[in-house]
Amino acid sequence: STDLESLVTSVYYGYSNNYVDNFLPTEAFSYKTVTKFGSVAVPMFFTIVVLLSLIGNILVLVILGLGKNLKSLTNIFILNLALSDLIFTLGLPFRACFYI
Repeated sequence: STDLESLVTSVYYGYSNNYVDNFLPTEAFSYKTVTKFGSVAVPMFFTIVVLLSLIGNILVLVILGLGKNLKSLTNIFILNLALSDLIFTLGLPFRACFYI
């Protein structure tokens, strides 16, 4: 028992749990501040995602269209994925309007 006590006291020597939990300012994380930030940040994020997705998927469709090798099953799957991603991307701005 004394060996265990000496081990515990040597491991936690100098440890103190006397602290004050006031490191988070309450004004910085108020509901008004968070919703104001979210109403700007989320639509900006969605705008960037929509633009990159449109550019990337249109580029994939152009490359597949110019290649004229749609007999490969892999190319058909890539075409299907690009088209479905474009449909999703066109609906994304309506989702961003929810956060404004």
